[in-house]
Amino acid sequence: MGKNNKLYLIFSTDAKTAAFITTTVCLLVTIVSHTFLNATDLFTLQVLSLVFYILLPAINHIRMFFAIRRHNSQMVHQVGAQQLSVILRREKKVAADMVIVVVVLVACLGPILGINMILHLGYLEIHARLYPWAFTMMYLNSSINPLLYLTRNRELASALRSVVVSGCPCC
Repeated sequence: MGKNNKLYLIFSTDAKTAAFITTTVCLLVTIVSHTFLNATDLFTLQVLSLVFYILLPAINHIRMFFAIRRHNSQMVHQVGAQQLSVILRREKKVAADMVIVVVVLVACLGPILGINMILHLGYLEIHARLYPWAFTMMYLNSSINPLLYLTRNRELASALRSVVVSGCPCC
């Protein structure tokens, strides 16, 4: 996708662009929802927002996987059989990592979506009991992702360890 493509901004893997889009959408959703929408429209907007926040990272992870596969297929002609098996092992690991991240994302954002549906159906007592848990699960995803990356990537863990040790005056 070229930078001239309008969908590039939405499906960009650039961290700054993704952070800007997420912040802008959150701000706009908050302003619009509290100013102009009735309860049904607010619920619909919340569902669409959560689906968007689940789909966008999933689509970006799939795009990254295809970019890695494209790169690996270009490398096949330039490497030997032994290196090819290493490349295929890495590709499988990347695919597994991406599946794990997307499953954890859905597991953490799914409860808040379900709880909001329960509220819309009129089950106020169930909503009141489960909402704090679902809300916590939504934010827990931000804490789980770094741990996932550190446990699945030895180089990243090693780099983090060296940064922490170099910044620690006692070591």
